[in-house]
Amino acid sequence: LLFIITRENLVSKHRGLNMSFWSETVIPLREEFFKRWPKAFAQRGNKLHSKIPLKIGIHKDIEGLMPEIDPHVIGLALSDYCQGTKYLRASYTGAKRINLDGSWTEEKVTKEQRLAHIEKERKRTETLKKRWDDKQEKGEEK
Repeated sequence: LLFIITRENLVSKHRGLNMSFWSETVIPLREEFFKRWPKAFAQRGNKLHSKIPLKIGIHKDIEGLMPEIDPHVIGLALSDYCQGTKYLRASYTGAKRINLDGSWTEEKVTKEQRLAHIEKERKRTETLKKRWDDKQEKGEEK
C-alpha cells in the first residue's frame, strides 16, 4: 500500500474533506490495520467485535512499521477509528490499553481522557447535526 497525500487530494475547495480521498485512502488503511494487527483493531463494520482503547502513542509504532505511509494519513485513519460510540464505550475510566500485538500496556484510561473523549464526541455530533440541518434547509428552499 502506498498513500501519497497532497493538499488537492485531502481538501476540495468548498466541501472541506474530500470524500473520495477518504474512501480510497483512509478506509483502506483502517482495513489494513485490522489485517496486520487483528488483536488491536476491530474490523470496520463488524458489530460483534468490540473496540479496545489503543496504547497512547500507537501512531508512532505504526509509522515505524509502515514508513511508506504518510504520517498524516495514519493519523486520519486512527482518528476515524477512535471516534464514535463503540470506542467511547470501550474507553471507560480505568480501562486497559492495548499494543499492536494484542498485549496489554500498563496504561489505563484516566478520568480526564474519558471526559475529553466524551466532549470531542459531543462536538462531532453537534457538527454533524448542524450539517444535516443546513442540508435540509437548502433542500426546502429549492
